[in-house]
Amino acid sequence: MDRRKFLKNSATAALAGATMSLTSCTDLIDNGFYPPYMGRGNGKEGKSRSAKHSSSLFTASDRHEVGEGNFFPSILKAAVDKSGIKPSVVLLGGDYVGGGKVMTPEFPISDLYSEVYSVLEAPTCDALFTYGSHDACCTDGYSAFFSGPRRCDGYYIYGITYVQVACAKDEDTAAAVSLHDSLLRSGKEFSDFEDDDILLEKSGYGGIDVVDRYGKSAESASASFLKWVESLDDHCPIVVMSHMPLHYNRGDNYGGQIWYEALAKAAQSHDILFLWGHNHTIEEKAADFSDKTDEKLADRFKYLLTPSDFLTPGDNMEIQCASKGETVSVRLNFSYANAGYIKLGYGTMITFEGDASAYTTMRIHRYAADSLADETEIGFTGKPNPYTVHLTGGMPSVSRRTR
Repeated sequence: MDRRKFLKNSATAALAGATMSLTSCTDLIDNGFYPPYMGRGNGKEGKSRSAKHSSSLFTASDRHEVGEGNFFPSILKAAVDKSGIKPSVVLLGGDYVGGGKVMTPEFPISDLYSEVYSVLEAPTCDALFTYGSHDACCTDGYSAFFSGPRRCDGYYIYGITYVQVACAKDEDTAAAVSLHDSLLRSGKEFSDFEDDDILLEKSGYGGIDVVDRYGKSAESASASFLKWVESLDDHCPIVVMSHMPLHYNRGDNYGGQIWYEALAKAAQSHDILFLWGHNHTIEEKAADFSDKTDEKLADRFKYLLTPSDFLTPGDNMEIQCASKGETVSVRLNFSYANAGYIKLGYGTMITFEGDASAYTTMRIHRYAADSLADETEIGFTGKPNPYTVHLTGGMPSVSRRTR
C-alpha cells in the first residue's frame, strides 16, 4: 500500500471518528459489548463456587517483531509450562509490529490469534489486543482491537487505547489529527520535525483510534471509565491494560494525571491493577550499563532495574501532567506494573485466588522466554517474584503534590 495514501486514509477516518458522540458504558453493555463470561460469575454469584477457586490471565506488551525474533509464543509457553497454569485470558498491550513512528509493516490480527492458540486452546482462552502507537497498519482496521470493559471469571478487564493517554483533552486530539492531515497535504515529511513537538508526537501514529467509542482523549475516556465503575454493584478487582504508562519518563503521555485521578477514585471501591507498555523500559535510564559488551543483556538489565516496573498501594510515583515537563508526586492506592516487555522476552501471569464468596489475593508472576530471568525478585524493586497482593475491595486515595 502506498505510504502517503494509507496515512491520508487514516487521518480522514480519524477526523470522522472525532465527531462521533460517546455512548454511555451502560448502553454499550446492554447492547451486547459486555457479554457474560462463560465461566463463573462476578462475585455476587460467588455462593456457587467451590470452597477454593482461582482464575488466571497472561499479559504482555510491545511485541514489535514478526517472524524470527518474536518472543511472544515462547514467553507464553514458558509461563504455561513453568506455572502449570492455562490462563483463561491473554491480554496484550499494543505495538505488535516493528519500528517507525509513522509507518509500520502491515499485519492481520489473525497473526496474534495464531500465536496465542499455538500454545492454548481457543475454546478455553479469550485473546484480547489493545491498540498501541505502532498498530495503524493492521489490515483488519481499528475494530479488531479491544477497549472498554469486559467481565471475566470473578474480575473485570478494561482496555485503554494509545490516544486515550497520549492526549489530555479532546481538543488536543482534534488538533493533533488536524496537523497530521495538514502535513500530508503539504507534502512534508514527519522526519523534518523535532521529536519533542507535542502535536507531532501525538499525530505521527496515524490517529485511527480516535474512533473509539469510549473516548478520544484522557478527558473523555477516563469519564467513561468512571461512569462504568460507578455502575457496578460489586467490588470485584479490575485489571486495566493501557499501552501508555502514567508515570513521567518520555513526556508523551499527557493524560497521565487525568487517568491517575480516575483510577484513584475507582480504587476506593475496587482493587485495581494498572498495566502498561510503550516505554520499553530500556528508556527508563534506571542505571548505566554502557560498559556491558552484550547489548541484549545490557538492555535486559535496564529492563529489570526500571523504577516503575512494579508498584503497589502505598508506593510513590511521579505522574506526567498535561503540560510538558510538569509532574505530580503521588502515593498509589492501586497496583501498577509493566505488562511484560515481549521484545526482551518477558510476560506476566496474573492469578486471582479466593474462597466461596470472593477473590482474596492477586498473584503477579513475571516469566521469561529463556532461563536468563527466572528472577527471585520482580526487577530490583525488592518485591519477590511472584508477588501476592491482598485484595481489600478498595482503599482510600492519598494526598499528592505538583512539581
